[in-house]
Amino acid sequence: MTEAFGLGNPGTKLPYRTLNPRSRWGGNPWTATYNKYHESSSWVGYDENMWWFATGGYYRQGAVINYNRPNIVQDAGFAIFLHMNKVPTAGCISLDDWAVVDYLRKSTPGDRIIMGTYGSLFR
Repeated sequence: MTEAFGLGNPGTKLPYRTLNPRSRWGGNPWTATYNKYHESSSWVGYDENMWWFATGGYYRQGAVINYNRPNIVQDAGFAIFLHMNKVPTAGCISLDDWAVVDYLRKSTPGDRIIMGTYGSLFR
């Protein structure tokens, strides 16, 4: 976990980015913004409009899971976040709102999440 984001810092020690209407996460392979935060006035290709997700309830609070980062491999996946609104996702981890805020308040730079199937993690 390298950074957190949302509509207002809930008290995390992680570097925090307050989202705005120009907030995007790069989803277009072979571009300089792939799998990175950037700001743009348009929604281009596969870029995620983080503001849209924040005001829709998903990204009111979240943290970046460093999948395919910091050494980014183009077209190998992007935008895996821990975020609010516990519903099925396209690859993120979504939890109850209170759980995300609790995690962010307790997290510190350098924290890690280990992801995998039960069989691959516990042999």
